[in-house]
Amino acid sequence: MGSQQGNLMDAWQLVRPRQFEKVRTPVPRPQNDQDVVLRTIGGAICGSDLPYFDGAVSSLFDDSKQLAAGVPGYPLHEVVGEVLHSNAPELPIGSVAVGWATDCNAIAEQTRTRASSLARVTDGVLATMTPQDAVMLQPLACVLDTMERLGPVAGKHVGVIGLGGFGLLFAHAARTLGASRVTGVDPLDRSDFAVDFGLDVALPSRSDRWARSLASEDRPEVVIEVVGH
Repeated sequence: MGSQQGNLMDAWQLVRPRQFEKVRTPVPRPQNDQDVVLRTIGGAICGSDLPYFDGAVSSLFDDSKQLAAGVPGYPLHEVVGEVLHSNAPELPIGSVAVGWATDCNAIAEQTRTRASSLARVTDGVLATMTPQDAVMLQPLACVLDTMERLGPVAGKHVGVIGLGGFGLLFAHAARTLGASRVTGVDPLDRSDFAVDFGLDVALPSRSDRWARSLASEDRPEVVIEVVGH
């Protein structure tokens, strides 16, 4: 965007379902010692953002407008940016951080979020990928948190239903954590990505048809459904 002047910045505002308009809006200010302000470098669209892009009512604030939320920068929460303000020693000013924009309003030059929702992108990581690529570390963190809650998968057959971005990350995590076999199912053919993401097979099928066709010995011990929206 690059047109911040004084106390105002550019942002995109959803004015009706699926339609944004550029607006000028106040730059975010920290409200407490836990707040971090980022200069937005890049973001990623999560499936959970799409219903709000379509005009769904948000539960994050008093969303009573007729056509759409009308909040500058909303809805986008997966973000990577340069730290402009921080009291957290692990997130020094000038460093690059990745994580969750607390108010889901990162389609803007700057966004405010909590330090606990961010992780520093180290120089070593930045040596191997761009900051824009590093935004994928946010959904990966969600995947790893879920796998930790799921419990050990070492030695088990894991099935992943839905091989979009999250599904492929779940397949990769399952393989890395020791799954003996990883089967992916998606109506789209993902076979080109199978080996890179640890899949033994990526079936171009609907999950109901796949489930009906399974022999008893081929049924996964763990199934992760990642169809999303």
